Amino acid sequence: MIHPPTLSPARLWLGLATVNTIGLTLALVTQSPFSLAALYRHQGIVRSNQGDYALALESFQRLVSLQPEDPESFLLRGIAQARAGAYQEALDDFETASQLSPGRPEPWVARGNTLILIEGYRQAINAYSRALKLDPEALEAYSGRSVAYENLGQRKEALADLQTLQERLVKQGQLAQAEVVQKRRETLRRAPPTKPKPPLTF
Repeated sequence: MIHPPTLSPARLWLGLATVNTIGLTLALVTQSPFSLAALYRHQGIVRSNQGDYALALESFQRLVSLQPEDPESFLLRGIAQARAGAYQEALDDFETASQLSPGRPEPWVARGNTLILIEGYRQAINAYSRALKLDPEALEAYSGRSVAYENLGQRKEALADLQTLQERLVKQGQLAQAEVVQKRRETLRRAPPTKPKPPLTF
């Protein structure tokens, strides 16, 4: 967990990836709209992790319809949109999520991750920086911003973010993850990568 009680999009997906059932129960479907929303959320996450983005988006669309004021619903749909390659739609959902919950860093991290996929590195840096302003412990933002800096040739800034990330991981006792970051720092010091690398997630 990055920083309780919030949860990064990457951890949100990974945390529920082991759930392998689509339906909860018939009783759940026939209960309150809140329970129905829980069903659609569950279905969407499972379907997305199975790579069925069309059905995942269908579930998340229903979730958004039931909870149009819930930032997590837009965040989930946005992540599925990005996975499906609908990048502008994903960015729109992250924008809505950030407006509904201005104090949360997750929509900004997700926005940064999506911008990296379309090589919008400067915009990604701005998004990650917004996330870190909201929560200096949003570790995924350091990782993502280092990737953006690296792809812009700003090696010094990339190394600085990786160092900060490593220090915070060590402080949290996440030594295995800190070692991964250390290896990445060493690789970057020796020779800048020739192609973009995805952000590290924790």
